[in-house]
Amino acid sequence: MKWNDEYIPEGWNKDNFKDYNNGEPDVVFMAYAPNNTKKDIKIPYIVDYDDGDKIQQKYFEEKAKNNNKENKNKENN
Repeated sequence: MKWNDEYIPEGWNKDNFKDYNNGEPDVVFMAYAPNNTKKDIKIPYIVDYDDGDKIQQKYFEEKAKNNNKENKNKENN
């Protein structure tokens, strides 16, 4: 998502990061999924920080659910 001063991190100094869009870099939501082998995941462009947070949390919940299913399948085999 594009930079939004409404969500500026505490202590952020735009001068320290002026090489990155004048201290206003794009915000990127990330999730670590070491077992994910998919490379073609379609990710929507976020325009609102709260929406990005919700999508990230939904991803975590889905991954946790899938991991639980996989673990149960391994236990049953």
